Amino acid sequence: MNNIILNNGYFLKEINDKIIPFYGNIVIENGLITAYDKSITYNNYKVFDLGGRVVTKPLTNFHEHIYSKLAKGLSINSPMDDFGKILSDYWWKEDLCLTEESIYYSTLLTGIESIKNGIGYIFDHHSSPNFISGSLDIISEAIKYLKLDSVLCFEVTDRNGKEKKLQSVKENFDYISKNNASLKGMIGLHASFTIDDSTIKSISELNKDLKAGIHVHICEGDEDATISVEKYGKRPLKRFLDYNLLNEKSILAHGVKLQIKELEELKNRNIALAINVDSNLNNFVGIHNFNYLLNNIILLGSDGMHSNILKSLKNSFLLSRNSGLTFEKSFNLIKNIHFGSKAFQSKYFNSDDLNYGGNANLVVWDYIPPTPVTEENVWGHIIYGLTESRAKHFIKNGKFLMKDFNLLNVDEDRINNEAKKSALNLYNKFKEIG
Repeated sequence: MNNIILNNGYFLKEINDKIIPFYGNIVIENGLITAYDKSITYNNYKVFDLGGRVVTKPLTNFHEHIYSKLAKGLSINSPMDDFGKILSDYWWKEDLCLTEESIYYSTLLTGIESIKNGIGYIFDHHSSPNFISGSLDIISEAIKYLKLDSVLCFEVTDRNGKEKKLQSVKENFDYISKNNASLKGMIGLHASFTIDDSTIKSISELNKDLKAGIHVHICEGDEDATISVEKYGKRPLKRFLDYNLLNEKSILAHGVKLQIKELEELKNRNIALAINVDSNLNNFVGIHNFNYLLNNIILLGSDGMHSNILKSLKNSFLLSRNSGLTFEKSFNLIKNIHFGSKAFQSKYFNSDDLNYGGNANLVVWDYIPPTPVTEENVWGHIIYGLTESRAKHFIKNGKFLMKDFNLLNVDEDRINNEAKKSALNLYNKFKEIG
């Protein structure tokens, strides 16, 4: 049914850089929000009573690793006692084991988990060195099946040799050439310490006219800067800037070890930093100095740890408080993340803001506020209430993708069973590598 009414909900409309809560009803016609009212009665419209729940636009994961989804429980003999070993002995072995099938089911599982966590947009950073050509098409096929939006890229690195490097570069540019309204591409690079100067220079030259965004890890751990300085005489950000690699559509992921002056440089150039606090804690690489992030464009990613960006938002807030920020500064950080993310995302997709005439893309959360939600207290409701809830309904272009926690037109049991078979193959391949 194309025409529906959602009543009895708190709709978190966005106007400029403010969230303006509205309690009441909305009308959705042919995929658009066509009316807001306190009480609406239309004949022949399907009415859904939200029971006082909170409604937001869909969330975005700005740094995901879909290829990691089947990796839970892989056995490893290495002690993995530092971040370098976590990469070399775990992830750089896992990505070698990926096949067309495992990439496809990793994507389906990630997409399903994303919908259940209210995520409608995924910026993914992919790596499968033994299955490069067409890998992004495999991911986009699964994303399209789930009716999500995505921005994909393939990780370019020199660590796997020249031939695979060139294939990876081609995969990025081939996929970008196929951009459409919901499936878009960036140019992916691993990190400065695994990319030669010649590679950075060639990509910068290839991208001179295209001006695609770059999606790259930077200063996640100490290794990136240390090795970059040893091999190339420059810290990672300096290398990228000297080759004119970055632009305002780029994403730098992590940045835990960026210096204060480098964060200032990013701010001055309007370059976004996607922080991944859960993964950083897991890998013991450190915690951001949140005092110096307050004026940067800060995005949130999960780094493949999970697909729960509300959890990442809550943890970012708590870590900022633990680092000494006042409540006012911590809430300002969260507001900055929210509206900075919206502005960045608009470079790739039309904005969702729940306003009149806009696309009916929204998430109904299983959170019934105990007190009224107002413009003054909405951020408190978000941090202390919404982040502890889960998505109940997910509506895309006026149609339910998920209703009452159940995905529609998606055979989860079949996908889970096939994914288990693919994961077992991955598990056995990983054991063989040792």
